[in-house]
Amino acid sequence: MSMSLPIKFRKMFALIMASLCLALTVEVSGQELQTLVANLKSPDVNTRRKAAKELGNRRQREAAEPLAEAIRTDSDAEVRSNALRALGLIKSFEVLPTMIDALKKDASADVRKAALLALVNLYIEKDIGFITSRRKGLNILNPFLDTDGSAIIDQNVEVNPDIIEAIAEAMRNDADEDMRIGAVRALGVLRAISATPKLVDALSIDKSVRVDVLRTFIKFGISDHGKYAIPYFNDGDAGVRSQAIEAAGLLRTLEAVPELINIYHLGEEKRGVIGTVKGTFKGLPERQKLTLRALSLIGAPKAETIFLDNIRHPDEDRRQYAYEGLARLGDKKHEEQILASYLSEKKANVKLAQAFALYKLSSNKYVIPIVEKLDSVTLDNQAYEYLFEIKPDDLYPYLRQGGMKARTKMVEVLGKTGDAKAIERLNPLLKSSDSNYVNAVNLAIERIKAREGLATKEPQQTEQTNKEEEKSEGRPRRVKKPY
Repeated sequence: MSMSLPIKFRKMFALIMASLCLALTVEVSGQELQTLVANLKSPDVNTRRKAAKELGNRRQREAAEPLAEAIRTDSDAEVRSNALRALGLIKSFEVLPTMIDALKKDASADVRKAALLALVNLYIEKDIGFITSRRKGLNILNPFLDTDGSAIIDQNVEVNPDIIEAIAEAMRNDADEDMRIGAVRALGVLRAISATPKLVDALSIDKSVRVDVLRTFIKFGISDHGKYAIPYFNDGDAGVRSQAIEAAGLLRTLEAVPELINIYHLGEEKRGVIGTVKGTFKGLPERQKLTLRALSLIGAPKAETIFLDNIRHPDEDRRQYAYEGLARLGDKKHEEQILASYLSEKKANVKLAQAFALYKLSSNKYVIPIVEKLDSVTLDNQAYEYLFEIKPDDLYPYLRQGGMKARTKMVEVLGKTGDAKAIERLNPLLKSSDSNYVNAVNLAIERIKAREGLATKEPQQTEQTNKEEEKSEGRPRRVKKPY
């Protein structure tokens, strides 16, 4: 007859075994760290390379100084590069001088690029490989190569000024063109607005970085920066011209309107067969269409006749931009005409732009078709951009509608545009059973708190909530329907 131990002894035994396992794990982990650090000094270069890479994957802060020493002393560029990437993952500021020295002084351009990425990685977890990507050689045909990533740190994150200064110096002085371009992109990710004067100088002096400087100004999102784009509307490089016009539009630069209207009336560029092929190959939009979009983003009153001329254009993109322009123009006299077109329009992107215009001019009921398209495969980005121009009060009723994709996008926008009142509306959404959605809601709330200067409070546990949690433990939560 077997005897079973009392429950309290079983629990004590389990606790002892767990403690022993933890102690053994810590000891083994410590031994592995010691082995990897020792391998950084191995005579075999492949061993050193693997050790540097693995130490980064482990993200153990104790490895920071040995990695820094490898950066300072190892003769192999790949070892130094791997060590820098590791420090970016570990996020150790104690060895920042070594990382900055590598950016400034290392003889290898690959190592300097690794240093650049590592310095940015200190502040962001997103994929930032686009910083050092270039469309050249075989990569010209690579449709998956990202050279204009949207990653950017939150506004409340303060970046060490020594890092900004070092990257700005690389932008101006590095002999490698790819490094200079990468430095510009890095300044954009780090929201380095303090580097604006140096970016303006680079825009003027270095032709190779012009497109990326303009993209960086777009990331900063400061309307006044659009004035720096105006001199490049007629740049000799078609890519620079297109990016300058787009920047002026996205930054809502009113002082660019007269020149944009002049360019619009010039009509399309006469490229010839070769020029057309090159423009298509590079993905460059038609000049007049691009200028129309810029004017529509600004919502310039002086462009009213241009918008009206395009609402019946055969090109659906031009119709879309025209209605967006009328929306931002905000003149209610166009409401009846837009409504009549809304009822007969067949193209989904144009109809969505019309709904946006009707929301801006007449009724918040037109928020509904915009929210519905957030779950679309083809129109989700267009609808998402409109969300930034919808009043938070008009968005709150729809936070529990649509699929999880639509809900997440609405939460993201409220995190960027909402105030303390938005937090009240977002807090109940933290009870969702979808962990990714809960994380998006929590991030939105924390962004608002940081922007509004609100202190973060720890959630209070009451006796009642503790009892409810105990009752629900082990019981699956019922997933609510999206409607």
